Amino acid sequence: MVLASSAVTSLLAILWSWRHDALLNYGDAIAHLHIARRVFDSHRPGLQQLGSVWLPLPHLLLIPFVAVYSWWANGIAGIFPSATAYIASCLGMYRLARHWLHPSAAVVAFAFLATNPNLLYLQTTAMTEPLFLCEMVWLTVWLVEWRASLEDNPHRTGGLLWQIAFVLVAAVFTRYDGWILAVVFGDWLDFARGPYSAAAIELRTATPGSGPPHPGWHNPWVSFLFFVKTAQMDATAEAWGNTLLALSLAGTVWATVTARSRAFLWTLLLWLPVPFYAYSISFGSVPIFIPVWWPHSWYNTRYGLELLPAFALGLAFVAQFMLAVAREFKPKSTVYAAPALCAIILLNAWAVVREKPLAYIEGIKNVESRRTFEADIPPVLRSLLAQRPGGVVLMNTSVFPQLVSLTGIPLRQTINESDKQFYTEALAAPASHAAVVLAFEGDEIDRAIRAHPEGLQLVRRFRAPGQPLGTVYVSDTFATPMTGSSDSIGMMKP
Repeated sequence: MVLASSAVTSLLAILWSWRHDALLNYGDAIAHLHIARRVFDSHRPGLQQLGSVWLPLPHLLLIPFVAVYSWWANGIAGIFPSATAYIASCLGMYRLARHWLHPSAAVVAFAFLATNPNLLYLQTTAMTEPLFLCEMVWLTVWLVEWRASLEDNPHRTGGLLWQIAFVLVAAVFTRYDGWILAVVFGDWLDFARGPYSAAAIELRTATPGSGPPHPGWHNPWVSFLFFVKTAQMDATAEAWGNTLLALSLAGTVWATVTARSRAFLWTLLLWLPVPFYAYSISFGSVPIFIPVWWPHSWYNTRYGLELLPAFALGLAFVAQFMLAVAREFKPKSTVYAAPALCAIILLNAWAVVREKPLAYIEGIKNVESRRTFEADIPPVLRSLLAQRPGGVVLMNTSVFPQLVSLTGIPLRQTINESDKQFYTEALAAPASHAAVVLAFEGDEIDRAIRAHPEGLQLVRRFRAPGQPLGTVYVSDTFATPMTGSSDSIGMMKP
C-alpha cells in the first residue's frame, strides 16, 4: 500500500508538472541535465566533464536518460532518478517509523512526507534535493537497524554496515550537505572558490552598499531563524509553522525519553540540517531568501525540505500519543482517529498549495528571468545554422544552457567553456573557430570579441529585463567543415 500510494502520488505530480511546463523551471535543473549530457556529447567526452562545482552522483544517474535527446531537451530525463528517490524516501520514512510506532501512527510520518507539495514538485525535476533526502532517510533507517542488531541479531550487523557505507558515500557525492571527506578531483576546492561557487555567485549578485550581502551573514542566530522559518514554510502553511515545530520537537523529545532503545538516538541525525545550514548561511555564502522576510524574495527556499523527515517522525510520535489517549479514554473513537489524522495531513498539503509552494514559485521566478532569451535567441541561431550547414557556435553554456537544446543542436556543435583548450583557442580568434558567436555583455566571449573583432558581423542584439545584453555574430572567415568528415566538429544529428 505504501509503495502503491507513493507511486501514484508521484505520477500525478509528474503529470501536473508536464501539463504546466514546469519540468525545466529551475536553471539548476537544466544545468544538471546539461552536465550529464556533455559526458558523451562534447569535444572532450569523459568523466572529466562532471566538473567540481556540483558533485557527480546526480549527473551519473542522469546519463542513461539524457542519452535520449528529446528527454534531455524537455526535462523528462530528470524525472527518473528524482521520482525514484522520492518513492524510496516514502518507503524509508514508513519503515523508520514502524520501528516504534503502530501502523496508524507510522502512516502519519509517511503521509506528511509523501504529500508535501514542494517535494512533489521537485521530484519531477532534475534537482538534487529528492536524492539527498532519500539518502538521509535510508542512512537513518540502516543506522537504527544496525544499532538494534547489535543486541537482537548480530549476524545482520556486517551487511548493514555495508549498506550504511554505501548510502553515506552516495550522500557525500550528491550534495555538500553530506560531505565528511575531501575527494581529489582536479581542484577539489573549486566548488568553494571557483567562478560558479556560492561565494563567487554571491559577489556577482550582492546589492552594492555597506550592508551585509544577505540576511544572516556572519550571524548564526539570524541564519538559524531563516533556515527554520524556510523549513516551516516548506512543510506547512505559514500560520501553522510554529505549531508544527513545537509538535515535532515535542514528539522527538517524548520519543527519546520513552523509546527505551539507544537505536532511536540515531534518528536525531534528521535534525542535522539545522546546524549545517545555520553555519552555511552565516559563513558559507549560502543565502536563503523568503517572501515574508527581507529581502522579500525567493532563493534557495527548497533547502528547508531537508527537515521534512524530522518533522514527519516527530509528528508521528505525537499521533501515537494522541491515539493512545483516545484508546484509553474513548476506545470507540480510535476507529475515527487514524482517518482524522490523515485528513489533517491532507488539509495541511492543501494549505501549502493555497499559499503557493515556495520551491515551485522560486522555479517560476527563475524561468521568468530566462523566458525572453529562450524565446528569441534559438530561432535566430537555427536560421543562421541552416544557412551554414556544419557551422559551429561559440557560446557560454553555463548561464543559459537550454539555448542549445532549444536550437535543436547537440552540445558538440558548440565550443563552450567546458571544452578547455578548444575554448581558449576560440577566444583568441573567434571568427576563425566558429560560424556563429553568441556573447553576453561582460562575459569571456564578449571580451574576446572586443579584443579580436576581425571577421565578425553583428547580426542582432537581444535584451531581457535584469539580464546582460546578448549579441549574435556571424563569421566571414570560418571554414565550414565538410559534412561527414572524420575530423568535423560541426553539424551532427542529435
